[in-house]
Amino acid sequence: MMRTVSEHATRSGARATGSPSADTGAGASGLQLLRIVLAVKIVGTVLPFALPLLLMSADALRQSFGYAPEPLLVARLLGWSYLAILIGYAGGFLEARRGVFPTTAVAMGVASSAGASAIQASVLFGSGATRGPAASDLLALGFTAGVTATLLFCWRQATRR
Repeated sequence: MMRTVSEHATRSGARATGSPSADTGAGASGLQLLRIVLAVKIVGTVLPFALPLLLMSADALRQSFGYAPEPLLVARLLGWSYLAILIGYAGGFLEARRGVFPTTAVAMGVASSAGASAIQASVLFGSGATRGPAASDLLALGFTAGVTATLLFCWRQATRR
């Protein structure tokens, strides 16, 4: 059963944080921030990752990303996996627009972004690192870590006591 932010807060013993029918109050502003983060995750996944992995040739992937998964079927499967995740984000975005906190979409986003941050940090700073991190590497790590923190903040705001 889906609950609005107010219902979720009341049922969990927390104070109500906003009305689902108005874009005012702490709960609504948290949902507005959440919608922005989900929109960024949608656009930031479909354009640079999902579509290229689904549509580009191995040579074009190599030229654009510096590598191409072998066999190319791996790239296609990864592209479809990204699209499946995007369905969850889009559903969460629509729930947040209705004033419902999208717990499943946020949990998926936290797992995705935190996992990406952990892998990026491991590659950049792990014992197998062959070079120091470039500014773009640090920017990507900061972005995924920032998205994780923002999603966790929104989750906390929606459920705080």
